[in-house]
Amino acid sequence: MLGSSPALGTGWRDKASRMDHSWRCAGRWMVSSECWRRICAPVARSPSRTPGTRASCTSLALGLGVVPVRIDAGMVPEDWPRSSVRCRPSSSRRAQNPTGAALTAARAARLTATWPSPDVLVVHDDHSGDVSGVPLELVGAGDGSGRPWALVHSFAKTFGPDWRIAVVTGDDVTVDRVDQRFRVGPGWVSHRLQRAIGRALTDPARRAEIERATASYALRRRALVTALDDAGVSPWPTAELAGASGWNVWVAVPEESEVVVGMAARGWAVLGGARFRHRSGSAIRCSVAALPPERATGAARALADVLAGSGPRPV
Repeated sequence: MLGSSPALGTGWRDKASRMDHSWRCAGRWMVSSECWRRICAPVARSPSRTPGTRASCTSLALGLGVVPVRIDAGMVPEDWPRSSVRCRPSSSRRAQNPTGAALTAARAARLTATWPSPDVLVVHDDHSGDVSGVPLELVGAGDGSGRPWALVHSFAKTFGPDWRIAVVTGDDVTVDRVDQRFRVGPGWVSHRLQRAIGRALTDPARRAEIERATASYALRRRALVTALDDAGVSPWPTAELAGASGWNVWVAVPEESEVVVGMAARGWAVLGGARFRHRSGSAIRCSVAALPPERATGAARALADVLAGSGPRPV
C-alpha cells in the first residue's frame, strides 16, 4: 500500500498522495502490458501517439487496433477517438520519446473533459521521473470519477536500468487484476532492492545528483533548440514547445535517410524517425544527453547545411 512504500520522487509523491492504491513491481513494461492484458479485449481499439514509440508495438502484439493520435503539448484532443475505444496504453506524460513532449496542465484538463467514455482505461507511463525536468500531469486519474486508470512510475532513468523496479498505482480493480497476474508469475520484488531505492531517494547526496542532472539536460535541450532556431532549422512543433522535457529534440526533414547519412558524414549521429511514427511526416530524433551545450551550434549548422542540399524543406 502507498503508506508503506519507500519515499518516492517529488513528482510522483505529489500526485500519489491523492490516490488510493499502490503496489511495487519489477519492470515498467511488464506491468504496463499486464494492465492492458487484464482490461483490454483483443478487439479493442487503442489510440497511439504519432510520433511515438514502443507502446504501439505492444498494442499490436496484444491484438489491439491502433488509432494514430497527434501530439504537441500532449495528445491533441481533436484526434481523440470518441467511440469504440477501450484502452489507451502507455501514454508518456513527460520526456516523450522521440519528441521530448510533455503534457501540460491545460492540455490534461482538456483531455479529461473530452474523455471518450467512462470505461476507457488509461495507462500513464512516467518512465523518466523527476529527471525529465517538468511536473507530472495526469489525465482523469484519481479524481473520484470511477474511471479505470493506472500510473506506472519507473526508477530506471533516475538510477539506471539495472534496478528493474517500478511502482504502479491506479483504481482498485485494475491494480488488483495486475496483482493477481503478478502473483502467478514473478510473485514478488526483492526487499533489498526496494530498500536500496528507498535509501537512494532519501539520500541528500543522491537527490543533489538528480537535481544537477535535471538542470544539465534542460540546459542541453535549450541550447540545441536555440541553435537550431538561429540556424534557420525549425524544431518540432515550434521553438517554444520543442524539447520541453527529457533528452530528445524532434526535427522535421524532407528525407530521413539522406539527412542521417549527411549528418554522419559531418561527424554527427541522429536517428531516423520512421520507427516512431504511424502517420506523421519524415523527421529525425536528435538526442542531447551527451551533447555539451557549447557544441550545439556546430550540430545545428551541420544540420542546416545538410538540409540546404537535400531538397525542399517541409512546411
